[in-house]
Amino acid sequence: MILRNRTQLGALFGKPAEGVSGSHSADSDEARVHSASHSLAFAGLFLFTLLLYARPQELFPHVFGDLPLVKIIAVATLIAYTFGKFRAGESFTIWPLEMKMLALIVLLGVGLIPIAVWPSRSIDLLTDQFFKVVSIFVLMVNLIDTRARLHSIMKLVVVCGVLVALVTIRSYFAGELDITHVSTGVPGDTAGTYFANTNELALMLDLLLPIAVVLAVSGKGLVRLSYGICAALIGIAAVITFSRGGFLGLASIGCVLLWKLGRGKRMTMVLVSLLLVGVFAAAMPGGYSERLFTILNPANDPTNSAQERQVLLGRAIEVALHHPFIGIGIGNFNEYSSNGKVAHNSYIEIAAELGWSGLVIYMVFLIAPFRWLRRIEHGKSAGSAFVKRDGAGGRELFYLSVGLQAMMVAFMVCSFFASSQYSWHPYYIAGFSIALRRIYTAQRLGQRSADGETAPILTSGALWKITRTPARSSLT
Repeated sequence: MILRNRTQLGALFGKPAEGVSGSHSADSDEARVHSASHSLAFAGLFLFTLLLYARPQELFPHVFGDLPLVKIIAVATLIAYTFGKFRAGESFTIWPLEMKMLALIVLLGVGLIPIAVWPSRSIDLLTDQFFKVVSIFVLMVNLIDTRARLHSIMKLVVVCGVLVALVTIRSYFAGELDITHVSTGVPGDTAGTYFANTNELALMLDLLLPIAVVLAVSGKGLVRLSYGICAALIGIAAVITFSRGGFLGLASIGCVLLWKLGRGKRMTMVLVSLLLVGVFAAAMPGGYSERLFTILNPANDPTNSAQERQVLLGRAIEVALHHPFIGIGIGNFNEYSSNGKVAHNSYIEIAAELGWSGLVIYMVFLIAPFRWLRRIEHGKSAGSAFVKRDGAGGRELFYLSVGLQAMMVAFMVCSFFASSQYSWHPYYIAGFSIALRRIYTAQRLGQRSADGETAPILTSGALWKITRTPARSSLT
């Protein structure tokens, strides 16, 4: 979508631009129609997110049974979204770089179905799990275009994270949590329940922690205290999963946040880091340190999970090297591994299934958000002209950009120990990043328009610089 003036800018974000005179009432009406036409789709996105993160169908299986609730909501939301786009006369989606990379992954997955050993596995993955991922990503990048919408979704996932954290903590003290990561299948075991995969649980909690932290840092008074408590609960729950990948994710989050938020206050951040390490060492649960040491010495793992993962990783590398160009088909690595298990490494597994070209596309998808997040971070850093002009709003964008970078770094670290390339986690992070990018770009355009500036700005969705004048700048 090309923005030719401030009136169109206001229409994009569902409200008339400031300073629009009565002669532009038609444009104001168009803006209201735009907002109303997508309100139902955004409500569906909100509900979709609630179901994904709170997962009530797994917490209360007797209530929901086998009803594919998430998929039903996804289809209904897409229908509402498509109708709204048709009614508003808009194209179906914008096409930032991340969207193009996701489209290529889908095309590769579909194109390799005929050569897959088990085509039905590829079809099931694409039409079930990955269908929901693509749906949520399309909805996020097109519907989350205002601060209010971004706030509402971020606050929702934090609330869901606290709910999951509380249930995790309760289950840990009740002895119901599988901290050995070896389900036995005996009565009372966690196999087949919400806590069957504690590595996946730890990953989700890890990725929600930076959002809670930045909402706490950017807030004041009771708001800061509330989100601080949320962050503490989520962090505690992530630790007691006893996930080694989860621990490495927490460590990477701490490093990114302390480094970027501590710019200009390095000594203070060093002292804070030492304090946090001391508190963690004193408060860690029994047996946690022994499990962490198996990261460096897998042979000492009494559960044999570390040794098994080494074997699976070796097998995945072998398959990837033997199928470098076309891969073995999306969702088909289980057919090549021992005991039908995943590789526990997103990068090697996607290389094996989609070829090395699929790995390159996936890496571009993960790296693409960093360019604009770093631009926002430096443009909104303390003392910059935009922070002085925009005040709390500018600081908030700075904190959110740092938090999203920490989330993506944590996911990339955890992905070395989990097959999460087709889960919703990285696509939510990228969706949040694109939303922040659009809000930031619109704000810059508004400031330049108010000041009468004509300096070129960067278009979004690229890994390289493309400059255009504000009159022709693209938010997509």
